[in-house]
Amino acid sequence: MGLWPRSSSDLTLSDMVQALERLKEAMPGAATKNPKLGVSKTIEFLKKADSDNFEAFISQLEEKKAAAPVRKRAPATPKLDVVDEYVRLLKAADTRNTEFESILAKLKSDRKVRLLELKHITAAYTGATATAKSKAKLFDVIEQVFDQRWKLAHR
Repeated sequence: MGLWPRSSSDLTLSDMVQALERLKEAMPGAATKNPKLGVSKTIEFLKKADSDNFEAFISQLEEKKAAAPVRKRAPATPKLDVVDEYVRLLKAADTRNTEFESILAKLKSDRKVRLLELKHITAAYTGATATAKSKAKLFDVIEQVFDQRWKLAHR
């Protein structure tokens, strides 16, 4: 019989550790530092197993995985004070270009404004749901709406 048994039911963790150790020794020097480290970690992981039986080991891993709690992050909430302030400023600028540009520059440089806040600012200023996935695109939407309002006011 070769290095590996014919079926997984004949496979033992000792066989796997032995094969991985041989693989690690056969690897050349410095060019394989990361792969050697990965193989070493795998060897250590397999040596900690309760059983030498591969199928039993896999079953234990699957049970642990199924029993592990699924952690869900709470949905992020926007900083409404920041949102309200910028919406108020943008709407107050009305169609005054220089005032709008200074507010937009301040908005772009404000580190308190995350993507979430910017989506809410954009939605409140434009009156439409903000679906863009980047700040740059949301800034573009705000500018486009301002430009449309400016053109309507200066016909």
